[in-house]
Amino acid sequence: MTTPRKKTETAQLVCAASDCQETFTPNRVTQKFHTPACGRREANRRQLGFSSLDDALDSSHRRDTEQANRQELKKLTALETRVRRYEAVLQECLTAYEPTPLVIASSKERAKLPQHELVLCTGDWHTGLKAAVHETGGIYEQDVATTRDQVFRLWDRVVRLHDIQSTGINYTKLHIIGLGDLIDNDDMRPSQHRQVEDVMTVQTVQAFDLFTWLVRQALTRFNAVEVDLVGGNHDRTGRAKGNAGLGELDYADTVSWLIGEFTKRLFVDEPRVKIRNWNTFFGYKMIAEHRVVFEHGSSIKWSASSYGGVPWYGVSQLPRKYAEMLGEADITVIGHGHRPAVLPSGRGWLVLNGALPATSLYEQSSFKSIHRPLQWLLSVHRKYGLTGLTPIYLDVPGTVLPGEIWEDTEYYADLANQRNGS
Repeated sequence: MTTPRKKTETAQLVCAASDCQETFTPNRVTQKFHTPACGRREANRRQLGFSSLDDALDSSHRRDTEQANRQELKKLTALETRVRRYEAVLQECLTAYEPTPLVIASSKERAKLPQHELVLCTGDWHTGLKAAVHETGGIYEQDVATTRDQVFRLWDRVVRLHDIQSTGINYTKLHIIGLGDLIDNDDMRPSQHRQVEDVMTVQTVQAFDLFTWLVRQALTRFNAVEVDLVGGNHDRTGRAKGNAGLGELDYADTVSWLIGEFTKRLFVDEPRVKIRNWNTFFGYKMIAEHRVVFEHGSSIKWSASSYGGVPWYGVSQLPRKYAEMLGEADITVIGHGHRPAVLPSGRGWLVLNGALPATSLYEQSSFKSIHRPLQWLLSVHRKYGLTGLTPIYLDVPGTVLPGEIWEDTEYYADLANQRNGS
């Protein structure tokens, strides 16, 4: 008689999955996992290199941390690049100034020549303005390099004219009148930050570099140089309406005033330079014993009070208004309009200066206006007053004069339709 076999109890196992602690009874095939799903999860973890759920979370956290660190490093790198760029520009133009030697030829005969004083009216540089050729209908383009080229051309034209005129005239002094808007700003209108090549601070450094270069060059030709600066509407640093018609927080709240202060400090040891940095929206001075008043021109409404279609009727009343405040002037000089002109004013003259850009996208779209880049060079005699008005044209390659587009319409149309402006 056979003895019946005793049924042996199968030992309970603990699931081998790292996230499952259940016990189970293995079947005939040896198993490690409580359920097939546990086995699949564990296989997936091994395939991904994770031994546990905690490892997976740790790895995900490390990835997020590394990504955040990379983004922060990118921001810091960009900031460091901008800082180094500003430092390089400042280092380049704020170098110690050494008085420029005078190269004008001395001659006893020059004292016998008629003595005049020369006046360079300059302003509305709009340094930083970025206008691509395709945005202007193929008519013109403007950037910082263009402005720099125009300032160099400006001085070159002054030198050439001085070489010609000085054979018969003894110019005893040069007056440089800065009429404001030396920069274009980056937030005058909501869209303007897209129409500048660099931010306002960089524009200021670039304009300061160009303006002081112009003064340095003047010292190589003239024994005495007087510089006067007033602010413009594009030069302002804030939007709040203030004391002046410029819409400033204060009269000194302009970049032109800041450039003037730095210029004064740069030439503090140069006795041949006299610099006035006006804290008002206008300035005045005696030039060859004649009264001269100047301002940027944005304190008045150019299109207001028109009468009978007379151009610049409101502007033409400016000398009369200044006469009520200061007394009648012999010469009144303003900028702002970008449209050069010379208008009679009683026995005197009203001189409207031009600008370096041919126009702006705002002016082109609003007033359909474009002009040749121009600055005025005036000559003043002690007895006869204003004796010379010389326009200095500052056309650069790429500026199209009125009528030229019709000579090759396909070419200029292609320029206007090329997105990159090439």
